[in-house]
Amino acid sequence: MKEEMNKDSNAYITASTGLCRLCGKEQANKKGSHIVPHFLLKRVINVEGKTQRDYELGFRIDKRGMSSHFGRSVHSEKLEETFGEISDEDIANNQQQLVVDNHYCSGCEERFALIESAYSKTLNRIETEVYESGVSTILGLLFWGSVVWRMSNHGKSGVKLKHEQEELLRSILDKYLPKEDINELSSVDFHNIEDLSRIAYKLIRFNDIEENDPKFIFADPEYNNCFVLLIDEFILAFTFDKNYQDFEKNGKLGLEKLFGIVEENELNENEKIHPFAKKIYTNIRKKLIDIAKDQYYVEVSENCDIIYSKIWRQGDTMPQKIKKEIFQELALTKKKLGRKYTQKEFYCSVMKVMKKYCQ
Repeated sequence: MKEEMNKDSNAYITASTGLCRLCGKEQANKKGSHIVPHFLLKRVINVEGKTQRDYELGFRIDKRGMSSHFGRSVHSEKLEETFGEISDEDIANNQQQLVVDNHYCSGCEERFALIESAYSKTLNRIETEVYESGVSTILGLLFWGSVVWRMSNHGKSGVKLKHEQEELLRSILDKYLPKEDINELSSVDFHNIEDLSRIAYKLIRFNDIEENDPKFIFADPEYNNCFVLLIDEFILAFTFDKNYQDFEKNGKLGLEKLFGIVEENELNENEKIHPFAKKIYTNIRKKLIDIAKDQYYVEVSENCDIIYSKIWRQGDTMPQKIKKEIFQELALTKKKLGRKYTQKEFYCSVMKVMKKYCQ
């Protein structure tokens, strides 16, 4: 029975037996595993000037509103500036969403660490023209493939790969990630290897972003055939079977125009990165914020209708006049940024406005 489950769904067995999600053999005993490598994550969510763990101050924006988390070493003054008074409940509910326990075994965690340590050195070099990052494409392919696979397998990090894509990627990572030394990759003949030839990537980096510029981790849901990830100052397009058909349509962020002139990284060559200027990043960032804002207000509107019909039983759709007052209440509240657009604050705003109409 165990062998049959192994063939059908690696994710199913690991969830039901407690085995490592990568190798499917050892117990998933590792705690504090990063879904996104720490050397990238810290550049997105750490408080200014801090690079160590436990200095995170991150915000997640989705259709349900804004949620946040903070590291235990963040100074109380910074927490007060962001959230106001921190309660015991806040501390109890505080959880870094991109750090997990018992997903991987210690051995596979070390394999991730080997590839991450080697790839992190590429951040030290950046050019204004297309340049070689300093690592081989196979190392880059395994590094970015590990990020894509972990985000998809996590299930709470953005767009999810199709099952067959996720399993192909898991199989490749388990087969090729070095076990003890990064130099193991140099002894493998990657010519004409069928499974590796099925995955490929293009990589963009914005070459003049400053350290204190806002950054994101965002998996673009518009693309079905490839995984498009904005992370730190990079944009990655990771494909299966070299399928870039999604870039033939016009997306909301305009990424297809950028990737149209970016060359794919080829196996048995060095990784190439295509740099773009900060002004392009700034434009993408503005569009991204507008998308998140629109998505949030659509969800607020739908929740208003649900509350209006099921709790107040006044009809199927809340009048626009009342919705407008709720939106204004949300926008004008004097709550700190870390509290302002949360689900809790939304319900408080709804209750405050509706009391005027249901007395």
